Amino acid sequence: LPVAVVTAGRIAAERLSLQTAPARRSRHGYVANVEDATHATLLGRAHAEAIVKAIGFVRAAAAARTAR
Repeated sequence: LPVAVVTAGRIAAERLSLQTAPARRSRHGYVANVEDATHATLLGRAHAEAIVKAIGFVRAAAAARTAR
């Protein structure tokens, strides 16, 4: 299954590794970190582009998978 993980802010390497593990283990995984975002602002207008890009990745990967 396609998995996208979008994280916010500066994250310690160990924590980032744990948070992104599902996407890294997926055949169709996507990982992005929005360093200037916070947990509260990640889903707002200021960072919408990162979220839309992640959703687009998952949709395209799912569509390619069902087209097989």
